[in-house]
Amino acid sequence: MTSNYAHANFLKRYEKSLIEKAIDERAKAFSPISGSQVGAAVLVYDGKIFGGSNVEFARSQNIHAEWIAASDALKYTTAVLNWSGKNLKAKMRKGLEEIIAIAIVNKTGIPGCGLCRQMLYEINPDMQVLGVLPNGEVKVRATLRQLYPNAYRSNDGLKI
Repeated sequence: MTSNYAHANFLKRYEKSLIEKAIDERAKAFSPISGSQVGAAVLVYDGKIFGGSNVEFARSQNIHAEWIAASDALKYTTAVLNWSGKNLKAKMRKGLEEIIAIAIVNKTGIPGCGLCRQMLYEINPDMQVLGVLPNGEVKVRATLRQLYPNAYRSNDGLKI
């Protein structure tokens, strides 16, 4: 995996597109219960951007925008890594690590809930995170390690 410095420089090149994608995704949110619309977009190692928006259900768990965006990116990165049964877990792990940045757009600019931060931390604790307002203003710029210090990572020491 590349360094934080390399990720930060790479992000500068794609930041505007990443934020625009997250804003576009927010407009697709389905939130009839809370009215809280969230859009997320993730950037992978080759400059591709994947997005997601939150979806609310009355009697079950809601789906967070960050999970949808990360899932789409995982499908892409593992396909690029030649998805097959042989060493599939290792390839999925590598695919997750290729997610290097995320922009999260909501009305407060707060970058994700605790559940989403935990999920993203397990993907890549050095991921660059942008908390963005609907007008595109970046309110928070940090890595997951900064946002979520001393976090537990279930795959630390895990043999895959």
